[in-house]
Amino acid sequence: MRYLRVMGIVLLFLSCFLWADPSVRAECQYKFTPSLSVEEKYDDNIFLRSTNETSDWTSNISPAVAFDVQCPTRGITLSYSPGFVFYKRYTEYNTVRHNGNLSAFWQAGPYTRIDFRDSFYRTEEPREMDEAIYATRRTRNPYYRNTGDIKISHQFGLKDHFSLGYNDSHLENKDPEVEDTRIQTPYAGLSYWFDVQNGLDLTVRHSISDYEATPDFKQYTGSARLIHLFSQDSSISLAYNYTDMNYDPGRTDYVIHDGMVSYSISPGPHTTLSAGVGYFLRNPERGGTNDGLNYQLGINQKFERGSVSVGGQGGYRQELSDAENLGFAKFWSANGKINYLLLPDLTASGGLSYVEEKFIEQADRRDKLWSATAGLAYSYRRWLSLSLSGQHTERESNVGLNDYDDNQIMLRITASYN
Repeated sequence: MRYLRVMGIVLLFLSCFLWADPSVRAECQYKFTPSLSVEEKYDDNIFLRSTNETSDWTSNISPAVAFDVQCPTRGITLSYSPGFVFYKRYTEYNTVRHNGNLSAFWQAGPYTRIDFRDSFYRTEEPREMDEAIYATRRTRNPYYRNTGDIKISHQFGLKDHFSLGYNDSHLENKDPEVEDTRIQTPYAGLSYWFDVQNGLDLTVRHSISDYEATPDFKQYTGSARLIHLFSQDSSISLAYNYTDMNYDPGRTDYVIHDGMVSYSISPGPHTTLSAGVGYFLRNPERGGTNDGLNYQLGINQKFERGSVSVGGQGGYRQELSDAENLGFAKFWSANGKINYLLLPDLTASGGLSYVEEKFIEQADRRDKLWSATAGLAYSYRRWLSLSLSGQHTERESNVGLNDYDDNQIMLRITASYN
């Protein structure tokens, strides 16, 4: 619970700072929103096993509070929601979940700004809340994830600015089979525009890990991106990234070079399109190189009664702070989402996603993960809402123990007061 204490201390400090000047308080806008959710969920494979699947019902009672204060030169936004979870069969897993987010800013001078963000969650769900994390667990032991970031930026032109920052990501697991992880990353960035149409972004990062069992690393990353604006609605960019990964003994050091040409356009007020293609090369200290295409495509379309988005990307990523810490992986993915207003107070939604990964540092382990979701949401008089949703998730791996097939159905009622 120490992360909650840290958030409380930071909140107290920022609150005292925010309200220290009466003249500032008079110009602030305040918003306080309490709410209460009651959720019932059925899961037919709560341990995500490939065989001997086990089902259970869970009830989750979750009060929540959101607090927002915005002033001309400073502001703070806080949300916090505990979740009291009760299992029908496996009552030994009854627990309290936590989900908190804090952000604040201070305009320290006409051209200087300080931003602070922190997010925290505690859960026993095998799949993490972050959709970009695909690693899973085989138990219902709780774990914590806390991510904090502070950044100082200074503007020295219309669109020119530089920044210094520090990011701290911490994962702590109650499961003794899953190691704790902390990654600290100081960083700096510069954005400079030569004229109205042409600009340059530069970024450097230095990440330092602290694992329990996996060899620690120090990673140095440098990025450069040239941007050309054809108009307010279209642009093209050329990016290059260099990564130097240095492990402690036990893993192989490597260097990554990658580049990409990207184009984005908004052909209409409700349509956006982005596409990019490039190439990456991973050169390890020992063994053969790994290379391939980098690419991404995204289309978003809003219309009178809803929105549709489809996209895909491929290339590489580094899985360095999750339940498995599998390292460098080649991947490709595709996804699609739709929201549609069936009636003035009734919205339907659906989504599909697919990810395929090849883990280079894990004897060529391959995973395929796909997911389908569907839901209905009904709003009654703005203060009461009801939602019904379902999800199917399936993972296929050449390491059979990692296979699973999971179905969930969830009903939630939420009351809020504005």
